[in-house]
Amino acid sequence: MTNLMKRTVALLVLVTISAWSACLRRANPEALAELQKMSSAVQAMNVVVSVGASEEEYSRRLTDALIKFGNLDETCKRVVPKFATLDQQSTSAEICQHLSKAMSAYVSAKQYMGPGKYLETIGVWDNLFPENEYVNVREQFPNLELPIAETNEEGYKFYDRGAMLQALWKVASRESQAAKELIDKLSQS
Repeated sequence: MTNLMKRTVALLVLVTISAWSACLRRANPEALAELQKMSSAVQAMNVVVSVGASEEEYSRRLTDALIKFGNLDETCKRVVPKFATLDQQSTSAEICQHLSKAMSAYVSAKQYMGPGKYLETIGVWDNLFPENEYVNVREQFPNLELPIAETNEEGYKFYDRGAMLQALWKVASRESQAAKELIDKLSQS
C-alpha cells in the first residue's frame, strides 16, 4: 500500500469517526419528542388559564392535559438515559423537574377555583384559608408568594383563595417557561 493510499484511508477513517462522534453528541430526537409532548400538555394549560376558562372547563382541560402528560416518573426514567452526554442527561432531568412542578401547580390550583366554604352560621361564602394550609402548599412550591389577606384578633393569618389560584398559575407559568427554554437549548445541542 502506498503512502498516499494509507493517508487516504486514515483520512476516511478519521472523517467517519468524527461524523459518528458528532451523531452521538446530538440530542436523541425520540427522547426530545417525548419531553416536547409533556411540555405541550403544560403549555395547553397555560392557554386554558390565559383565556379565563370556567371551573368546569379548567377541570376538563386539566384532565386532558394530565392524560397527555402521562406518567412523568416513568417517562423521565426512560428518556433521560437516551441522551448521549451527561450534560444532555442533566438538562433533560432538569426539564422533567420543571414540567413536574408546573403540572403539580395546575393540579393544586384546581382546589382554589370557585367559592370557598359556605358558612351557614353567618350565611356567607368564606374565600379565605388558614396559614397552615398556605405553609403546606409553600413547602411544595417554595417560591410561591402570597400576601396575608386578614389577621384575626388571636393573630391567626388567613389568605385569599383567588390570590392563591393566581399565585399557583404564576408558578406553573414560570416552571413551564423554564422547561421550554431548556428544551430549546437541548434541541440545539
